[in-house]
Amino acid sequence: MYEGLMPTIHFMQEQQQMHRIMANYMLHNHCSGNLLKKIGFKPERYAKAYLQINGEWGDHILMSLITKNN
Repeated sequence: MYEGLMPTIHFMQEQQQMHRIMANYMLHNHCSGNLLKKIGFKPERYAKAYLQINGEWGDHILMSLITKNN
């Protein structure tokens, strides 16, 4: 996932001039959380019952990656 996300994030920041990229993960999904942290995403909020997945509302951690030079 890291190898696939890095070119995409670079494109979004450099070519599309995006200032903020958001990503969220469910509390139990430690692999996704660790990947986002490795890329440089920072936690912003805890969102209770944020999204309904498979019929159940799940809590999420909201993360962001802010481009410094934009």
